[in-house]
Amino acid sequence: AMVRQARRLGAQAARMQPTAGDLVVIDDPAAEAFAVSGRNRRIVVTTTLLRQLDAVGRRALISHETAHLRYRHDRYVRLAWLAAAANPLARPLARSVELAVERWADECAVRETGNRAGVARAIGTAALRTTAGARMALGIAASPGNVVDRVHVLLSPVDRRRPRVIAAALLTAGAVIW
Repeated sequence: AMVRQARRLGAQAARMQPTAGDLVVIDDPAAEAFAVSGRNRRIVVTTTLLRQLDAVGRRALISHETAHLRYRHDRYVRLAWLAAAANPLARPLARSVELAVERWADECAVRETGNRAGVARAIGTAALRTTAGARMALGIAASPGNVVDRVHVLLSPVDRRRPRVIAAALLTAGAVIW
């Protein structure tokens, strides 16, 4: 199912004309943003969501989605869910990998904007505006619990060990999957 969904999104992305770089802005009443990986990489954002974010939020959103493409986060998530399909005991691990790649992209957005609170505000706004149906259809790791955790971490004092913890979690997940 995930492979079919990825192929379908890839085919749709190939037909979209980027506004700038990999960015495609579509006029849609729904507030949505997502990255489509593969040969026809695209970052798709609706005008509705862009209007609801301030300048820092828009920059954070684009940086976050760019990080998903640059670091190929979809591969980590697919491998984790493939392992979970083979062994249902790995489902918590797959959810942890989803959260880890979202946090990774959040930290990339913080580096780009230099504004932790602005990134947290953008994540909260996007999560509140994106419909649950859209999140399910796109396979987005934005459950209310994940969003609360992500915003909490961004607004907490910076722990310099955090990137190493995220890297260790991803390496452990890779080892377990392998």
